[in-house]
Amino acid sequence: MLYLTVALYLAFLSFYYDFARIPTGSFRKLHRWFALLVLIMLSGLRFRLAPDTVAYMAQFANDAFPLGDISIERFATARYQPLWVLLNSVCKTFGSFVLLQLTVAWIFNGCVFYFFRKTTERFFTAILLFYLTCFFYFNMEIMRESMAVAMFLVAVVRYNDRRMLAFYGWLIAASLFHKFALLLFVTPFLLTPRIPVWMKVFAALTLVLSLGSLSNPLEYIESFGGVLADLDLKFYEVESELSVWGLTYNLLRIVPVMFVLYWYRDRPLKGLYLRKAVLFPLCWAFVLIIVVRIISIPFLDRISNYFVFFVIGLLVSALGDFLENRPLRSIRIPVMSAVSVLSLLFYILPLLPPDPKLGDIPSYRRYYPYYSVLSMQTDSDREYLISIEAKE
Repeated sequence: MLYLTVALYLAFLSFYYDFARIPTGSFRKLHRWFALLVLIMLSGLRFRLAPDTVAYMAQFANDAFPLGDISIERFATARYQPLWVLLNSVCKTFGSFVLLQLTVAWIFNGCVFYFFRKTTERFFTAILLFYLTCFFYFNMEIMRESMAVAMFLVAVVRYNDRRMLAFYGWLIAASLFHKFALLLFVTPFLLTPRIPVWMKVFAALTLVLSLGSLSNPLEYIESFGGVLADLDLKFYEVESELSVWGLTYNLLRIVPVMFVLYWYRDRPLKGLYLRKAVLFPLCWAFVLIIVVRIISIPFLDRISNYFVFFVIGLLVSALGDFLENRPLRSIRIPVMSAVSVLSLLFYILPLLPPDPKLGDIPSYRRYYPYYSVLSMQTDSDREYLISIEAKE
């Protein structure tokens, strides 16, 4: 009921401010801050929700050290990247993992709100789709990587403003939270107009065909050594064979994106604040990552985490532009309701079936029922999932 209440509140804000065209003012700003507070509290006050959260709890209890014990040697021998170690140390000083949860929730969700405010006119609709599709994954599963994603979102806004020094500074900050973010340093090559589009397309096709022809792409990538070997890709390796449903699911993730990118390639996209020259290449990068994920390297789904927010911004702006057509204005609310429901179903349907690998427990038990640090209740099914999957 709690999750549904939040969804209905965000849906109301979307309909009221983004499509009903109510004049903006102090109440809009107040709702923006209140919605942010709700999402921070929902995430930051959770108790043992999602296996990765419990793994982070164990790491915080066993490996994190207070600021008084800080040393270069500790940073050098730490398993994780320096900014994550430092953040843990600050919270460890106060002896509170809840403080770490709240801090991560505040930084990550704050950056997401900032990014969508700078990306699309229909801010609340973007937040609604974020909540319906990936809020729980980013806030409750991949805490450390979500910090890197947050830094990257701010970096792209800085790039859009042509503040290149700040752009590279935020990229460095992202890589100091999670080593996968080192791959983001290819972003300037994706965005620069100095490299012809045909050359970027040729490089993408070459990458897809080359990796698709390898029997073990992960070993080939790590054979280059250096940074690529240090990424420890095999730790993230998952089952490579996709079922028909898995293939269909992944294709549905990119087909609407490809259609919108093609449709608006030479058309203005109203309500979009980011330059198309910035947003479109990053959305194409998302498409490329999913294609490579389908044909050869399953772990690349992790890299798509950095680009999914650009896709949300693109689709929300395109949907808003589509519904501004005069014949469709009268059905904006039904269409938005349908889109919201379909987005939610697209996210939760894979979580509903009992999973034989997890003792026939459905995956949605990671997040439901919700328990907070105020009650400190636990769920037996979730505890069983934790015993199997808590590995971060």
